[in-house]
Amino acid sequence: MRIIHLSDIHFSKNKLSEFRQFYFKALKNDLINNNSKKKIDIVTITGDIIDKGGTSFDKNEKYYKIFEEQFIDPLCRELEITKDNILLVPGNHDINEEEIDEVYENGILSTLKSIEKINDFQNENKDTVHQSIKRIYKYKLFEKEFYKDVKDSYITNFESCFVKIVDGVKVGFACFNSAWRCSKTLPKENLLMGTKQILNANEFFEKNDCQFVIGLIHHPVELFSEIEKQEISNLLQTLNFDIVLAGHTHSTATY
Repeated sequence: MRIIHLSDIHFSKNKLSEFRQFYFKALKNDLINNNSKKKIDIVTITGDIIDKGGTSFDKNEKYYKIFEEQFIDPLCRELEITKDNILLVPGNHDINEEEIDEVYENGILSTLKSIEKINDFQNENKDTVHQSIKRIYKYKLFEKEFYKDVKDSYITNFESCFVKIVDGVKVGFACFNSAWRCSKTLPKENLLMGTKQILNANEFFEKNDCQFVIGLIHHPVELFSEIEKQEISNLLQTLNFDIVLAGHTHSTATY
């Protein structure tokens, strides 16, 4: 199995010409060259797909769809893979700051003070259009449409999970949402993910008899709040996540 890990693309309308001529052209050539030596099976993108919440695009432009047409579609053609083998997670740049309500934000910040409170909140809002989810809603709409025909998978407002058979091996991919609490004003020490995402993913992979499990996340584990940082690390190890790929730092992060 061969996996390509990309992250922090920061797709922007203002830099579209530069993106095509330099970044994407060079990346595509490298991937074509690597693919000719050994077939690439999966491409992962661990967040910050769009730059600054899509503010460089016009208000009614579907910037994730543009990214799909400008980046994902040509990549799939060159590598001869289907779109369901491109696996994505959101990052802090994928949120829409305009959808954040300051009064509500202050309330939820004072409420989510324990692992139990965080997990209860995620259980209650995994499929609803809740105020706290609106900042990431455009990404989630795109995700649901992008993977609508994919079998052996499920998508929530938080984690999304997929089972792939690669070289005869059942591989589980957990796409964690670490951006659902992000905002420009959120203190760094208050970044939350929710351990329920890991528990739900593990249950799904056990039911599907996965032989190898990979986690995808935007933020490295050490950046999460002290409330849950150690528990996240413990769960990823004890529940046998074989690899965890992260982004955000603009450097390689693998666990």
